[in-house]
Amino acid sequence: MSDPTSADEPTLESGSFEANDLSPADRAATRAPASRLVALAACTALVAGLGGFLIGHTSGSSDQSKVKPAASVAESTGSVASANGADSPVAAPIAGASTGDSKIGSSAVRPGGGGMYSPNAYEEPKQELLAERTTSTGITMRAHLQDYGATSTPYAGQYGSWKPAGWCFPTGNLRISIVTATAVNISGASWFSEPKGGSAVSTFSAGYAEGSPVFGVAVQVGTNVTSVTFTTASGLTDTAPPVRGVALLAVNGPIEQNFTITLTSADGTTSSQTNADLSLPYDGSDYAAACEPPPPALPAAGAQPADAVAAEAAVRDSWKIARDFNNTDAAARLGRIDDTTGIAEAWKALSIGTYADAAKTSTTTIQDFVFSSPTEAWFRYDISTSMGNFTNRYGKALLGDDGVWRITRQTVCQDLGLAPGSQCTPPVDNLYPPSAANDPRYGQGGAIGVGVPVPVDQPISIDVAPQK
Repeated sequence: MSDPTSADEPTLESGSFEANDLSPADRAATRAPASRLVALAACTALVAGLGGFLIGHTSGSSDQSKVKPAASVAESTGSVASANGADSPVAAPIAGASTGDSKIGSSAVRPGGGGMYSPNAYEEPKQELLAERTTSTGITMRAHLQDYGATSTPYAGQYGSWKPAGWCFPTGNLRISIVTATAVNISGASWFSEPKGGSAVSTFSAGYAEGSPVFGVAVQVGTNVTSVTFTTASGLTDTAPPVRGVALLAVNGPIEQNFTITLTSADGTTSSQTNADLSLPYDGSDYAAACEPPPPALPAAGAQPADAVAAEAAVRDSWKIARDFNNTDAAARLGRIDDTTGIAEAWKALSIGTYADAAKTSTTTIQDFVFSSPTEAWFRYDISTSMGNFTNRYGKALLGDDGVWRITRQTVCQDLGLAPGSQCTPPVDNLYPPSAANDPRYGQGGAIGVGVPVPVDQPISIDVAPQK
């Protein structure tokens, strides 16, 4: 998910222009974008020479591991770090090109020539100054807030009264300026309506181009925090009170991969978190519970089997057998599936495939269960594997004429299809309950069986174990 970007701000597009390959009409069509690309590339070199990359004009936080010195920028195709820290390629300036009137011709690509004009000035959107601080060593930091507004939150108004926790998605962006006697830089940080666990931390740096590095953090905290301390692994430290919810802290020294943030509350208690503690796995159960809308409901309960308790136990037993590749032979497993077309072949492909080990140790948990009729059962389940998790999947079982509950082919095959190369033939769509028909997370127009839920990115993994 990407953070919203102000419509008033420029965007970067990659590309290059060879004038000899363009017709006169094509040259005219490319004048304006080419001029902007050249101007942006020139701007990149200027910003790099000032000691940093431009960041914070759009949403996101900086990633100091991708900072490049001015020399590497000038020698490459010309790049400028985007607001989320990733390099965005930009066309290199054409030697001798006249960008003031957007003319690009065969004579313009030759080196040398007269003066050049690059219109790099533009107006930033007005932002609110949240905090300003100068450390005892002369590092001045200012944090301005660009507020996205409440409507920027994903799922806004789509699921009734439900809304994600305040730490799930940024509601704004901090533009952080860092100035010392010898250096200057601009960085950025995401802003949340509520920081997870009491704090949200973004690192920044300055002074690398000038040879006098600075390493710092912007720490968003709750209203009960009265002081924040930043300590690097090498022992450098800085302490300051938060101002309007953010503490700006910096030390004179290089970027360090490990550090600790200590929060002091109004009652005098302290709590510390390392940078590892602050990392949030986006496929974690805490994220799913707080940030993803409730899963579509199972069908309403209908008439129940004569002995609902025994019937549910029988369904769960069939589910276990159909997935047991360690102690149950293939024939017995197939006997608990209502339609076995293509399943044995898919099992065999899985058993010799890349994901066999992950499948063998995978587990499933049924989270919800209902009988929609005396002969039909629905359930919602999660899959856990060594390579990642799949949550809120749906299964169905049917009662056969012989009194045996069997798992539907669609349920079994949708899970086999998670492992590339192990799909059933013919393939199946994912199984969803009728309540998902109008859910915007599923397919086009909420169509059942098309697409997969968003927004969580999960690694490819499989969910059933291979044959022995």
